[in-house]
Amino acid sequence: MTENAAEPAEMRFDTVEALEAYLAATNQPTNAPGDTQLRMLRHAMQDTPPACRDDERFVADYLTAQHRVELGRICRPCPLRNQCRAYATRARPEAGFWAGQMYDQPTG
Repeated sequence: MTENAAEPAEMRFDTVEALEAYLAATNQPTNAPGDTQLRMLRHAMQDTPPACRDDERFVADYLTAQHRVELGRICRPCPLRNQCRAYATRARPEAGFWAGQMYDQPTG
């Protein structure tokens, strides 16, 4: 997803619905699965750093069982866990550890 210059950085949205209304009113597309949820997560991260910040294991393609346990412990108290989960559930990222789990692409 590319950043859209039309979305003011100082704006805050409390709900996905509020963000979607803003995007619709300003004719900004939300085409890819998870776009809206990712924007909500990014907005939340402006005020609150995620617990996973600076830990490269969270963006790894492969994790051992032990790493998954360790990362789950980091995710559990994170104040951004709900936004993270909303994004990952919708977008199904192929890599990384999101809100306490890995979200592999569904097999067809």
